[in-house]
Amino acid sequence: MQFYTVKRLKRRKEKHLLLKGDWTVENLSEIYKDVSRENFQNWKKTVFDGKNVEGLDTSAAAYLQKLEKDDALHVELKGFSKNHREMFDLVGQYSCKPPSHQQPELTWRTLLMMYGRKAESFWQLGSYILSIFGQFIYNLIQIGAGRQRFRPRSIVYHINEIGIRALPVIFLMAFAISLVMGYQGATQLQNFGATIYTIDLVAISVLREMGVLLTAIMVAGRTGSAFAAQLGTMKLNEEIDALQTMGVSPFNALILPRLAGILIALPVLTFLANIVAFIGLYIYCDIALDITLSQFMNRLGSVITPAHFWTGMIKAPVFALIIGAVGCMQGMQVRHSAEDVGKHTTHAVVQSIFMVILMDSVFSIIFTNLDI
Repeated sequence: MQFYTVKRLKRRKEKHLLLKGDWTVENLSEIYKDVSRENFQNWKKTVFDGKNVEGLDTSAAAYLQKLEKDDALHVELKGFSKNHREMFDLVGQYSCKPPSHQQPELTWRTLLMMYGRKAESFWQLGSYILSIFGQFIYNLIQIGAGRQRFRPRSIVYHINEIGIRALPVIFLMAFAISLVMGYQGATQLQNFGATIYTIDLVAISVLREMGVLLTAIMVAGRTGSAFAAQLGTMKLNEEIDALQTMGVSPFNALILPRLAGILIALPVLTFLANIVAFIGLYIYCDIALDITLSQFMNRLGSVITPAHFWTGMIKAPVFALIIGAVGCMQGMQVRHSAEDVGKHTTHAVVQSIFMVILMDSVFSIIFTNLDI
């Protein structure tokens, strides 16, 4: 079926499409195919003459208006009846404009507002973590006084999930980092004939910083995300609401065992990671530096002091509480959908790692000022 006839005015470089029939949604796909075959680019102007159009609905009117508004096509609509013109006016009145993607102008006010929101969210994060610490201590006191139920099975389960199941990746990380640090340190120290001091360099670095910091980061990525995802899914499934309905404290049943589990598991993982790092360091020293086991143990014994050991171990429970608190906080803030679970899980990992590095910096400043 033909919906128009073509009339070409070559002298004026115009093409006239004399429309006819019903221009409605039922015929719009066929109309679109016919019009798409017309070459508008070679003509100065293309006129759609609607004098003989019998029917016109909003779909066809919107399509014609779209052609008219395209500056590259040079389309003009004319000859339409009064009723058809009213249809065009109606479509134009309720047509939606595409959203503007223009970037807002970056001024000192927008920067101040942006950093103000960041500071506010950081303050809220710190306040929420402190509130979780307070609730944790309060619930421990209540358990000790016999006013709340102690859940040893739940704590043991989380120790297994956080600690025992994480041993392979923690051991691999500690072994690899000791080899890398030993190689880099020995490469520089051999220029001065002091390769024996590679043991000092790696041992002190692992005990004071690298062992506990990298272990905490690994646990944050593995366990902090798991806490957020588990609690977030329980929020979506209304399991936490069900616990409250039954008179069970969600903090005592869900958050406290997780915090207790990570508080026990992370220091143990840090201690084991330090031992594996020393094993990796000895293997490197034996193969690459020809240092015997007796030389290695004598040098290691003279380097390791209780201050170095406890400097790193003191950080572990603090990092554990930060990771657990951030993970549980993000999980409890899930509200709407599964997409919200993914968002808060990502926030849990990023914020916990950030807080761990920040607290490690604070510890370093404190220990330096105390000459420890």
